[in-house]
Amino acid sequence: MKNIDAKNFVEKDLIKCYEEIDGLLVIEELLLYKGVEIAGGTKVVHQKYLDDMALVTYNLKVNATNRLYVGLILDKFYHRAGLVCDSGRIKVPVDIYNKVKTLNDTYKTKDNQQI
Repeated sequence: MKNIDAKNFVEKDLIKCYEEIDGLLVIEELLLYKGVEIAGGTKVVHQKYLDDMALVTYNLKVNATNRLYVGLILDKFYHRAGLVCDSGRIKVPVDIYNKVKTLNDTYKTKDNQQI
């Protein structure tokens, strides 16, 4: 029988980090980083973008295990919140969209526009 090494177990603090993932914060960070244009006119985003942003936001290494667990946690969060569209994309809540849009619009003045 094959011996089980300690490296095959997930660390307890990593499990706690997975439990602390907030899907709404991930949506907000994605819109701040990529811009509200990523949501488009229908105000939906792809799950893959949210998974990648969660890894960056919570300072997790990019590997298959973290991608799997983060995707699972976010998928459960968005299903419980009722934010999953029929197409499988995630709806952006209106209050988060408006908050980020107003924040982005404050920086779009004539002085900041490039010619």
